[in-house]
Amino acid sequence: MMGKSSSTGQLLFHLFAVFAEFERNLILERSSSGRIAARARGRYGRRPEKLSKQDLNLLKTLYDNGTTINTIAEQWQVSHTTIYCYFNKLGKRKMENKEKYLLNFSKAKCKEATQKFNIIKPFILGDQSLSR
Repeated sequence: MMGKSSSTGQLLFHLFAVFAEFERNLILERSSSGRIAARARGRYGRRPEKLSKQDLNLLKTLYDNGTTINTIAEQWQVSHTTIYCYFNKLGKRKMENKEKYLLNFSKAKCKEATQKFNIIKPFILGDQSLSR
């Protein structure tokens, strides 16, 4: 095996590096042209949606009526993570559990928790950044 210390070793090292870079650029060009061709056919690289808008409306209704996430997921044969992702897209779950969470506290604890929640609420909702 030849090392990089000799001029021949350096030449071979640089040649392999050039071929690797060339091959990587070919891969990038082919990927880019494939994406452009797919867009021309109406494809944008996303997975097809599991649930239709009609399913989402029914899902929201079931959840509002107290059906658990796991039960809903079993009905549509998707994971509970998929259901949570749809809720996050809809903005459904952002602050809805605040009241349920606060019911477990006494009045004083509830007031304290509400004050703390109101302090961190802008950071959770993204209205205010941590850097000032």
